[in-house]
Amino acid sequence: MSQLPAIALSPDAQGRPTCLSTDVALHFQKKHKNLLRDIDRIKSLSPASFSGLNFEPAEYTDKQGKPRLAYRLTRDAFSLLVMGMTGPAAIRWKLRYIEAFNRMEQALHQQAGSDLFLAGARAAAQRLAGEDRARLADCALALLDEGLSQSETGRLLGVSRWTVQRLKKRFGFMAMPKGETLTQGGLL
Repeated sequence: MSQLPAIALSPDAQGRPTCLSTDVALHFQKKHKNLLRDIDRIKSLSPASFSGLNFEPAEYTDKQGKPRLAYRLTRDAFSLLVMGMTGPAAIRWKLRYIEAFNRMEQALHQQAGSDLFLAGARAAAQRLAGEDRARLADCALALLDEGLSQSETGRLLGVSRWTVQRLKKRFGFMAMPKGETLTQGGLL
């Protein structure tokens, strides 16, 4: 199989890497007019705030010397566009994309160790109730995971058992039974 032409990246006004739709069409062996049709469909289905930031109109000169419409695509626009493509080049790109995510997940897993559910509880608590609630949820879930009752956990943390119960209901879905591994719990 022949080597496909590389997609040239260049920064936009904000310094984000972008590529031209003409380069994408060439790389994936698609007609540019068909790629423009796909971009128009994506833009029509996407919020204007997404389309405006990720599909910047550009111009190129065709073989007859006429100016033609192209788009400067951000990484998000490029990914959205390519995810809808079929064919050998698109499949190879999607597989590389999946492999990159798998490597990133593996690195995060190694960094976080085997205690991922507490990190998830902390992140959810930060979003929902702020830093103090996040620390409290971390502690409560860890103590409950160690086998303490809700009353014992509440006494140790200086809160009511009802507060512990609410934390458990809100964030306990991330906890797994004692002794269960991440693989058994379906997280990996």
